[in-house]
Amino acid sequence: MNFENLKPCIKSASQKLKYIFEQGYLPSRCLSLYNKKTLELTNCFGHACTNLTNELLSKFTYDEGDVFSLINWGDIRAFFIDETINDALNSFNLNISPCQITDLPDNKSWKVALYTDSFNDRDYHFYKYEQENLWSHKLGFDKGIAIALTPPNKIYDLELFDFYMITNNNGKELSEKQLKDIELEISQLN
Repeated sequence: MNFENLKPCIKSASQKLKYIFEQGYLPSRCLSLYNKKTLELTNCFGHACTNLTNELLSKFTYDEGDVFSLINWGDIRAFFIDETINDALNSFNLNISPCQITDLPDNKSWKVALYTDSFNDRDYHFYKYEQENLWSHKLGFDKGIAIALTPPNKIYDLELFDFYMITNNNGKELSEKQLKDIELEISQLN
C-alpha cells in the first residue's frame, strides 16, 4: 500500500500497525475487555485481524481508528483478492490465506471467519478463533466482545463466507519490556 495516498490519520495508523507486526507482535488480547478509551477505536475487523491489546490500541488516536474501516473499500467478497485490501494487510506485514474450520493456527498464525451479506457486498463481520470451542467477535466500534462455541452459519443478515488464516511471519513471543518498547515507539509516530 502506498501510504502517501492515504489520509494523514490512516497513514499514521498504517505505519503504527506495520511497526507493531514487524516487531513480531502476535494477537495477545484473548478475551480481555476493551477499556473505555479503546472500545471505540476498533471494530470486528480490527479485533479479529489485528487483535491489539488495550495498551497498544491506546497509542492510536480516535481518527486513526479509521484504519480498521479499510475493509469498506471495494467488494468484500473479493476481500482477500482485492488489491487494495490485500495490500493493506500486507503493509501491516500480515499474510492471509483461505483455510478450513478444522485447520489449527501455528505459533505465528490466527484464524478468522468472514461473514458477508449476499445483497450488500460491503457489509461484513469477523469472528476470531481463540481456542477449541471458543470464538470471539466485536459487534462494532462502540460495542464490546462476545463469545461463541463455534461460529454460527449466520449472524444478523450476514452468512458465513469462509475461514482464513492470518500469519505474521515475524511473529514471536514478546516480553513485557518488548511490548512496552513497541508502545513507546508507536506513540512517537504521531
